[in-house]
Amino acid sequence: MKRKANIFIAIMLVFSAFAFSACGKSGDSDSGGTIQTIDRTKEQIYVSVYDGGTGTQWIKEEAEKFNASLDKYQVYIIEGKSSASNIIDEVSAGSNIASAYFSVDTAFQELIYTDKLVDLSPILEKQVGGEMRTVGDKLKNKESWLQLASKNGSGCYLLPYSDSVGGLVFDYDDFVQNGWLNYADGKNETVTAALTDQGIVFENQNGKLFYTSGGSDVYYEAGERIMTAGKDGKFGSYDDGQPQTVAEWNHMLGKIKATNGAYPFIWPGDFLNYTGMIQNAVFAQLAGIEAFENYFSFDSEGRSVLLKDGSEKVITPENGYDYFQMKEIYQTIEFMSTYFTSDNAHPVTKGNTSHFDAQKNYLYAPVSEGKIPLAAMICEGIWWENEARKDSFPQVEAMDSDRGYGKRDYRFMLIPYLDGQKGIDGNGGGSVIAGQDTGSFFVVKEKNAEKTEILLDFLSQTLSDECLEKFTTETGVIRAYDYTISEENFAKMTPFSQNVWKMYNDSENIAIVRPFQERLKAPVVFATDISLEGVVFPFNDNGKIMGPDTCVVSYLAKNKTVSEIFNMVKDSFSATSWSGYMARAKEQGFYS
Repeated sequence: MKRKANIFIAIMLVFSAFAFSACGKSGDSDSGGTIQTIDRTKEQIYVSVYDGGTGTQWIKEEAEKFNASLDKYQVYIIEGKSSASNIIDEVSAGSNIASAYFSVDTAFQELIYTDKLVDLSPILEKQVGGEMRTVGDKLKNKESWLQLASKNGSGCYLLPYSDSVGGLVFDYDDFVQNGWLNYADGKNETVTAALTDQGIVFENQNGKLFYTSGGSDVYYEAGERIMTAGKDGKFGSYDDGQPQTVAEWNHMLGKIKATNGAYPFIWPGDFLNYTGMIQNAVFAQLAGIEAFENYFSFDSEGRSVLLKDGSEKVITPENGYDYFQMKEIYQTIEFMSTYFTSDNAHPVTKGNTSHFDAQKNYLYAPVSEGKIPLAAMICEGIWWENEARKDSFPQVEAMDSDRGYGKRDYRFMLIPYLDGQKGIDGNGGGSVIAGQDTGSFFVVKEKNAEKTEILLDFLSQTLSDECLEKFTTETGVIRAYDYTISEENFAKMTPFSQNVWKMYNDSENIAIVRPFQERLKAPVVFATDISLEGVVFPFNDNGKIMGPDTCVVSYLAKNKTVSEIFNMVKDSFSATSWSGYMARAKEQGFYS
């Protein structure tokens, strides 16, 4: 993996005129937005904000609005990319400049249990700006969140930042043009009856259906050919034309590979864990949501768990390591091995390449006149469009005005129905999308109670309905709170962010899983040095448990077989080693 393939070197020469970004800043102050300056007449209260795909423009604007009401203090935003471990180190040492942090991580339990953080429960009780609901009323997955954000079940020391989901992103218009999606069959009376039931008026030209008018919230425009209803069973929605079965999925991939040397997938060679978003969705879809959550708590709640060898076992925290023998883990590795290997992977995946490199190759390929191999789908998160807004999109738009930021109908490709899946309802239904960087924010304890109160007020303001709506409208990223977006603001969003918003809020057909949050609920994880933070599948690599940047594709890239990878997971812990970690957790008062 350290050696760049010759084909990749040739590809990158095409980009010689392009300025590659050194960090993940999106459109922010340097693109004409709010620029904060130190007010020397006031005392600064510093808030550190992770400057990634969502940028910091949104919170700088909120800070400036808030500061207008302050006489003595100024809330000042510090941009950075600090990891959870770095933040923990500086707060623990008392060397922190910032009084509050917005991070893409949630692994701050050490700071909670060492009494370094302010209890944010007062924020949950606030009705911001005279709103009828409290912040606590708006908090999504409240019970689950409080499990990881409390101290022994009391208080709330973290609040969620964004709810960043990810998976396979594709250009719907390109897929239609290339014939990679499925068209509705006008000769099937069931299909035409369903369209009529939906209020959709269509023209049937010898079995080819063309949209005329009607229907509620339908994506089609007059004259467009109608695709099959997706897994949600509705025509004109975010998943139209997508494959539903594994056979249809395979057929789609075959058509892609038969198109001028196109590759189905692209991901960054330096960040193979981007494929983990697909891996985790597949695992949850196979296991079912309840079993998926139990897996992370190491407690099957009295129910038998089917292991790969065909046996069944009830799992408790005492024998929690047995979860790593689940049949669904083996099935997930099989799925990733079948599809996310070199035969389907763009050359970029084999080089030392960043997510910016992958984005540039994905966006530039359709206008490169064959100089860059085409990739049909990119492994990315909800933030990617905003992240590529500053550099990649303008460069591509200069070559094709129809391919600028917000001009393409990007969507998420759902995982097809998998053999034997439990799905989101326990009966095989629905689709799973995996969360990546949920993130959190918190306030550091200090002696100045006045500053703390001001911070609580400011952070509450960032959770107003108005601010939440503005955040999503401007960044395309969703926050883990219940809020709406007006028709006017929805129209300002890109087609991709519109699609994601509708998909995210379709709880009937879509389940959002957050594995990295789930992992932090187990005391054996956060109260010991077991090295499972941020880890979905632990890989025992020569006696060392590999960290969160490692996924199934990491070992497929090293030519490991499915069985070898499964055994690395299965053999992560022995009964003895697991017992030692449990003993350490119990010494701290857990599992009593």
